[in-house]
Amino acid sequence: MAQAMVARTRGRRRWRAVAALRAGLVGVALILCGSGGAMAEGPLRVLLNWSPTSMFAAFYVAEDRGLYAKAGIAVALEHQGQSGGTLESSPFDLAVLSPGELIAARARGMKLKAVAALCQRSPIVFVSKAEYGITRPAQIVGQTVRTTAEMTPILNALLAGEGLAPGSWTPATFASDPALFLDSPARVWGVYSTGLAQQLSAAGHAINVIYPEDYGLGLNGSVVVVREDLLAAEHARVKAFVTATLDGLELAIETPDLAVAGTLARDPATRSGTERDRFLGAIPLFRGRGRSLGAMDAQTWANALAVAAQAGVATQAIQPADLFTTELLP
Repeated sequence: MAQAMVARTRGRRRWRAVAALRAGLVGVALILCGSGGAMAEGPLRVLLNWSPTSMFAAFYVAEDRGLYAKAGIAVALEHQGQSGGTLESSPFDLAVLSPGELIAARARGMKLKAVAALCQRSPIVFVSKAEYGITRPAQIVGQTVRTTAEMTPILNALLAGEGLAPGSWTPATFASDPALFLDSPARVWGVYSTGLAQQLSAAGHAINVIYPEDYGLGLNGSVVVVREDLLAAEHARVKAFVTATLDGLELAIETPDLAVAGTLARDPATRSGTERDRFLGAIPLFRGRGRSLGAMDAQTWANALAVAAQAGVATQAIQPADLFTTELLP
């Protein structure tokens, strides 16, 4: 994907730190459920749902360039891929989750709410060799499809939205590998646009790509969520964090080398070329449909609820308004 040209916009606003969080943890379960548990003193604890990657450049650049410090807040980043932590086992104030993870957490009783879309567009797409001529969801019916637990409900929601039977295809499991794609009994593959799809295109392979959003199933890729008790008690502090994080993302988009450097600083084993390509490919996901960074809307969350229902999550008591707020966006 071509790198988006992004103009420098808003200046950095300074924020004063608000009062420190009042008391120690009463218990992880009480905190996660927003049931009045005490706040923790110290930095905002941010749980990132993967290992270090340039997809988290917003946080790295905001930290490395001093944007959090200028806003008067301290931040502690934790990568789930390194710590093995989960929502239940890792005390946190904010986190990066997929929409599906947020909905599942709410269905379990966790009082969490999205305050910004990190990726406004989902990277999940469905690809096939161009020679197969598969260009529409209806042509997936009856096919063998390489998919994952995350991708399966998206595909079923896509088919349902087209008036087709969910599950009218045969699932298959393969590693995300270009060689396997080229010699596979599965004619359709669910993949990440920033991963295998990008690799195949870069290698010159002709592929067709089905984007769910082209068929009315627009989804956020990942979102920044906050505990509702923290949002209520420390509104200004959380707003300062969101503003600094989005400023960090804008800086990274303007200067992708900052995204790569931030990733390497947190995991020297990562490959700079791979992370640069991943970040450049993700720029259209960060700033989706020409909107401001972080933007969210009710229809996209309604789509996410439809996907979660296909995954068997009890969504009946959850409304889009329960899942997000735009009040903290610049």
